[in-house]
Amino acid sequence: MSSFKADLCFGVDISFDYFDVDLLLDALQISSEIKNSKRIQQLIKEHGKRHRIIQIAKRQMALDIVKVALDEGVMPYDSHFYEKTTLSSVADRLYDSEERLLQICLSISLGKSVKGLRKLGDGYSTKELRIISVKGRSLFRYFRALLNDNTRNFILAFKEGVGGDGALSQKDIPHAINSDVIDSVPFDRQAETLSKKETESKFKLKHSEFVDEIVKANQLLNEGQVLLTEQIKNMKVGAPFDVPSLQKYIQQLVKSYDRNPFALLALRHVKDSEFYLLQHLLSSAVLGIHFARIIGLSDSYVSAIALGGLLFDIGRFRLPEALSTKLEKLTEKESDLFQKHIDFALSVVKNSDGLVKLIYQMISDHHERVDGTGYPAGKQDDEISIYGKIAAIIDAYDAMTSEQQHKVSMGPVKACECLIKESGLAFDKKLVEAFVQSMGVYPVGSCVSLSNGRVGFVITLNKLKQPSLIRQVFSVTQNAFIPTTDISVDDSSSKRSDVTIVSEMDPQLHGIQFINHLF
Repeated sequence: MSSFKADLCFGVDISFDYFDVDLLLDALQISSEIKNSKRIQQLIKEHGKRHRIIQIAKRQMALDIVKVALDEGVMPYDSHFYEKTTLSSVADRLYDSEERLLQICLSISLGKSVKGLRKLGDGYSTKELRIISVKGRSLFRYFRALLNDNTRNFILAFKEGVGGDGALSQKDIPHAINSDVIDSVPFDRQAETLSKKETESKFKLKHSEFVDEIVKANQLLNEGQVLLTEQIKNMKVGAPFDVPSLQKYIQQLVKSYDRNPFALLALRHVKDSEFYLLQHLLSSAVLGIHFARIIGLSDSYVSAIALGGLLFDIGRFRLPEALSTKLEKLTEKESDLFQKHIDFALSVVKNSDGLVKLIYQMISDHHERVDGTGYPAGKQDDEISIYGKIAAIIDAYDAMTSEQQHKVSMGPVKACECLIKESGLAFDKKLVEAFVQSMGVYPVGSCVSLSNGRVGFVITLNKLKQPSLIRQVFSVTQNAFIPTTDISVDDSSSKRSDVTIVSEMDPQLHGIQFINHLF
């Protein structure tokens, strides 16, 4: 390896808006050395240029190259350095070089852009790093430990063949049905792991009317609660999941959705706040099926994403009940403990045969945020797996539209508005756009006021994602509940009435609960 000197960093531009290891290598002037190394070339040959393991290897090698410069020591911290208008002395220029080197190394170790690091707390300072060096401790070991901590889960999973971000490219998008919305959203080659044989012609299930399917779907969700309770018991004693039973159940859930999607989409609103978390897992599986179907994924993807939805929050059952149900803001220690639910779930996934890597990604990344403010790794944008981004949207939407012990549902319309507001910040913009479009202006479960003076819930949509059937349950003029009746507001239907939707309504205003009017 080359003999690296800190003064090579004098004046280099490190104000990148996002984390890109190749840009950092260029700033250090070691890009060619690393890219042409035998180690990187062999990894590329085995896994492709864009596999995440390549990026991690580059980060490890970069720290190895600058090791000598780091361990030779840096100058003591100068609180007045940035007040200087010129860097005329040799000492000033060396301090500037060290400052940029330290920031680059921290960026490489944490996987955050230098700009992102500067936004943390009240700004960024190298004071602690310089104190470490002055005390004679190894800065190389410090940075390498940070890098190891931030990549350990991925590397362990990669070695075991469980996790990993495969080669991501536009051509790997399978069957995207809405290219103007999904354009440039990458999917990895997970289908190769899921199924060696893709079904060209799908068995077409007979369409089931909403009133028929909702009975079947409700029974299916009840069975799901029993199955999940068994899996939670296994998890608490360290036993693996019963993967065949979970996969069989997911297939039944997918069949119900395909017969009539609105039955499950309506039932996912029905939650007993006492058992919210258990029902949240089932609801996330339903939304996973919906999400995968609307972006046109193959059957194997649909099933895997649904199973990921069923499992990504299951680790919360390992937390103390008082923590899961606490109404007040969590303390820092409680927040750290809460975040462990990801590790709890991953540990069981690793010990369970037959679970593909996208499920691992949904668990590990569903609390990451594209602006880097999430956890556990603080990943940004493309560092987050596409499946983690999907899980994040599912998780947030279900939480916002659910009755919980500490809060009431905000309703599907407002939940979609919140997703849009946070798109590009917390959530992937293109995925949010696709999801919100699929839910329609008034998603299934929306409480609406009608032009005839009644209040009802949207229970089905037409092909244009507009409300079709409304279940009327309350008369505003009489201020009383009425016998449940379904009315069509679908412009494309020959059975359409003259009644129209006036606006969304908060069901709390009249003490209305969707759960009481579905059967």
